[in-house]
Amino acid sequence: MTSSTIERAVAALALAFPRQDWPKASQELYARMLTDIPGEILMGAVEELIATKTFLPSVAEIRSAAAMIQQRAAGVLDAYSAWEEVTSQMRRVGHTGRPSLDDLTMRAVNAVGGWYGLCVSDNPAADRARFVDAYNTFAKRGEEELVRLPGVKRLIEQMGGGRRQLPEAVPGYRNITEERLEAERLSLQDGSEESTNARPD
Repeated sequence: MTSSTIERAVAALALAFPRQDWPKASQELYARMLTDIPGEILMGAVEELIATKTFLPSVAEIRSAAAMIQQRAAGVLDAYSAWEEVTSQMRRVGHTGRPSLDDLTMRAVNAVGGWYGLCVSDNPAADRARFVDAYNTFAKRGEEELVRLPGVKRLIEQMGGGRRQLPEAVPGYRNITEERLEAERLSLQDGSEESTNARPD
């Protein structure tokens, strides 16, 4: 991001909240904490907060608003819309088919029993509740990764925790890897064989 974009963002905040004491040193700190956010997204977040906040937003609020914009731009669904996609795929391809779902939704599906398990379940209300909880957990982790400062990300990686982080780029949620598809295919195949073997002669 260019320094001029940061300066415009800080200037917009100062103009929008003129009654608040905002020392120059604090403005410089804000600028340093926001340099990794793409310019258009930062300005969008600042404008959103100017329109909705009564008091000067914190760095955390600005970064959270920017992360929300990035997630929306990437097409990340809310949990209930994602569940509707799941049930639509159930009707379309069934338990033996291959669902066409984004990676975030598929993570939640796998966390609550997998595709086959959901398709043959006789308790959709409970499945929906567990899916929503799992989906929101994964989505929250993705948002936290976007909000996290680059220096903190590097520190986590140096300490050995980076391997467990979700992909940094939210658009990655929209792609299901071949390995995941193969694992899901094998799971569906195993479930189908078990169902066949369980039938009486």
